[in-house]
Amino acid sequence: MIDAHLDPFFSILMNAAEHAIFDLGYILRYQYSAANLQSAGWQALDPSVESLLVLGRPDASTLNVLQAQYRHIVYVGLQNLPFDIDQVVSRGCRATENSVHYLYNLGHRRICYMGETANEQRFQGYLRAVRDLNLNLPDDYVIETMFTPTGGYDATQKLLAQGLDFTAILCANDMTAIGALKALKEHRFKVPQGVSLIGVNDMETVRYLSPMLTSNHIPIEEMGHAAAKLLVDRIEGGHKQPVKLFFPSQLICRESCAPPKK
Repeated sequence: MIDAHLDPFFSILMNAAEHAIFDLGYILRYQYSAANLQSAGWQALDPSVESLLVLGRPDASTLNVLQAQYRHIVYVGLQNLPFDIDQVVSRGCRATENSVHYLYNLGHRRICYMGETANEQRFQGYLRAVRDLNLNLPDDYVIETMFTPTGGYDATQKLLAQGLDFTAILCANDMTAIGALKALKEHRFKVPQGVSLIGVNDMETVRYLSPMLTSNHIPIEEMGHAAAKLLVDRIEGGHKQPVKLFFPSQLICRESCAPPKK
């Protein structure tokens, strides 16, 4: 079973895990989205299935229910969860924190955050960097939105309507940044001459944008492979104690960031 969304991040993660599990002699019997699980009230799950691969961020109540139903659980994503389960993590908070420092070193002091905030460590990374750098940004510099192009587009429209004097936008994922870029262009803001833009995930698509998007590379396929191997090792009794594997992110500098105008 996989908790996946429409974001290409999850599609790549799911495919990598599925192929790795097959190579190890196992198969994924079912795939469910979070919406499927919530609408089914957890009753659609096959009780004969004992092992679970969770892709993406589950909330605490969801994970508590899953732990009660499954013997073997491996989570893979950008959150370091406070649960005693196997995890494969690339710390999203490190990616956003590094992004703010990168923009700061370019000269930016008015940096907006765009993405989800509740129980989201990427947002916490942004806040930590803003605090450490003494930027003292108002709450209006944070725009809550879904991790989708539409979310990024609408959030940027809202940001521009507020008339804030910002010089850079940090998007919590690339899909949000794609929508933000479209909205900025429609309002005749030049990227990066007028506004710098940075994302997280480094999806293949962003290399073909104009300008090419600066983003934090997440080793998605490697994480999917590792999660599958960790789950199989757990099933076969290779380890008993919870294991956490951490994969680093890497900032890939392209064309969408530059020093702000004087």
